[in-house]
Amino acid sequence: MNSRPSQTPKVSLGRRTLRGFGWTVAGSMSSKVVNLGGQLALAWLLLPADFGLIGLAYTVSTFANIVGQSGIRVVLVQRHGQMRRWATAAFWMSLVIGLFQALIMIAAAPLAA
Repeated sequence: MNSRPSQTPKVSLGRRTLRGFGWTVAGSMSSKVVNLGGQLALAWLLLPADFGLIGLAYTVSTFANIVGQSGIRVVLVQRHGQMRRWATAAFWMSLVIGLFQALIMIAAAPLAA
């Protein structure tokens, strides 16, 4: 038996940052490719007027999502050591913001139609 602890090679912060950046870019690019494929499939399957309606629906839902981006997730990540303290407030804020987003979409639907 070897009583020495196993030595793991230390990876520099720069290398870990570069690897994380690479995974982030790869995830973002794959998401864009999948979205482009979905858009091309819709353009091929739908009539031009129906595709225009989908574009309008995307616009309304994107506006509601912009309103809902409050940064709660960022706060939770930054304060991960105090998760117990922030989790309940974050839950209720997320719920209220989600309901507000739904109300925006319900109010905008007749106007968009």
